[in-house]
Amino acid sequence: MTLLPSDIAAQSGSDGLARLPLKPSNSPGPSLIVARRNGDVAILPEEVPYWKESAGTWSKKEPSDSLRWFVFDDRKMYQPGEEVHVKGWIRRVSGGKTGDVGPLADAVTHVAYVLSDSRGNQVKVGTLPVNVLGGFDWVFKLPDKLNLGNTTLKLQALSPIGENTYGHSFQVQEFRQKL
Repeated sequence: MTLLPSDIAAQSGSDGLARLPLKPSNSPGPSLIVARRNGDVAILPEEVPYWKESAGTWSKKEPSDSLRWFVFDDRKMYQPGEEVHVKGWIRRVSGGKTGDVGPLADAVTHVAYVLSDSRGNQVKVGTLPVNVLGGFDWVFKLPDKLNLGNTTLKLQALSPIGENTYGHSFQVQEFRQKL
């Protein structure tokens, strides 16, 4: 295996693992791992640039805590002027070898939110309290004149821990009876 463009190489051991020393995280430029066996070649970028212009770089990163979200609403489809019930929980995932999922332990006390309609117009902005179990429960009324379509609720835990943003969406539609 070779880490390019630095030409750092390692061979896999009897356990099938190869250990490559990585560059410091402040190293510029993309890098690839190239694995060769017999006539086969596999190329692995750190990140696949699906929406980005360039791939990431294989570099040494210190393990850090992050947040995981579970958010849902009561119906997924509403009419303008109706109430929406949103609930969610946030958990802290510890970094490192012994990392585990656990409670927030006062790392997050509030969540900021921005509710945007299908055209990106901000409808509601504010904060929600987070209880000691990492949960939040919110009921709000949609405006009577709201653009129909996919409505987005952007949530951000007011915390320096990584993965502190989350997006939740639901539909706003008109329902009409046939006459």
